[in-house]
Amino acid sequence: MQLGQDETPLDVGQQRQVRPIDATDERLFSLWSMVDRDTMGNRYELLDDLVDDSNEIAHYHGHGQHGGSVSGRIVIKRDFEAAYKRLCEQYFNGDESLYTAQQFKRRYRVSPSIFEKVYQQLLGKGVFRRPDKLDACGRKGIHPLVRMTAAFRVLAYGCGADREDENLSIGESTVHDAVKSFCKLLMQEFGDEYLNRKPTVAERNRILKHNKTRGFPGLFASWDCKHFVWDNCPVALQGQHKGHHAGGKYTKILEAIADGSCYIWFVHFGAPGSCNDINVLDKSSIVGALLSGQLDLKTEPYEINGTIKDWMYFLVDGIYPNWAIFVKTIAKEAREAKDFGRRDLVQLQKF
Repeated sequence: MQLGQDETPLDVGQQRQVRPIDATDERLFSLWSMVDRDTMGNRYELLDDLVDDSNEIAHYHGHGQHGGSVSGRIVIKRDFEAAYKRLCEQYFNGDESLYTAQQFKRRYRVSPSIFEKVYQQLLGKGVFRRPDKLDACGRKGIHPLVRMTAAFRVLAYGCGADREDENLSIGESTVHDAVKSFCKLLMQEFGDEYLNRKPTVAERNRILKHNKTRGFPGLFASWDCKHFVWDNCPVALQGQHKGHHAGGKYTKILEAIADGSCYIWFVHFGAPGSCNDINVLDKSSIVGALLSGQLDLKTEPYEINGTIKDWMYFLVDGIYPNWAIFVKTIAKEAREAKDFGRRDLVQLQKF
């Protein structure tokens, strides 16, 4: 059955005044006979609106439905080679580098040796492959060192991905891909060794010996909590995630036991920001792991404040309970200075 430009199977059936001649015509006729012309017109208009909206959304996010060139997109001619050479001259030129190792550590938040170890381990994987191939214009791509530098700085400072474009000549979407790939590869390459596992006897003895030489006999590691800001916290969860940390922002809490060699032996993440260290400790899986014997706390006898002990301890701050495995840091005595300030204030008010 052939239809005209403005015809429907219902119109053709009324003109013929006969039933359709085959099964296909019969199905079309029965379908169209149940829908009036106004309803179909409204549905066509709604479908056209949905198509237009989808095209506008695709254009707003910078990509078309079928890829290729995007209308309104600005091409920025970044000099990738110059950015790589500038970065090497600043930090990776040995003794002739523009900035010192201390400045490197302050800006990357890790020492040069740790950065080099991570870089060599991840080199050639994910987005950190060497740009050996040239593009259609005969240019090399972004060097892996530049990508990893951008990922380190975004994770270290929590800055926007677009911030690194000025110095590193790397686009925002490229930084997003670098950060995602960096986190995934870091867990893949270093997670089994450095994250959330039971220390061996040799590692345990090494840590105790190292801390003893620094004047902390019996110390295994530090135990503390860290608040991470959750900017996109849903409204329904904002009440339980808002505390006095981070200026009253919504946070998630990370609880960890770590030593000075970047080993994180136990970790628990996800407690809402309204909790303090005591609340997190009460529900922590770390305590259960210690009670179940995953970590042997026995060690050679040592003395603290005239008390002989034969078990390891963790260094914590003052809010933690007075447990045998906790040794709190000594707060700086400032009462005398505070009292002196109060006396001056009283004398000033009298004057």
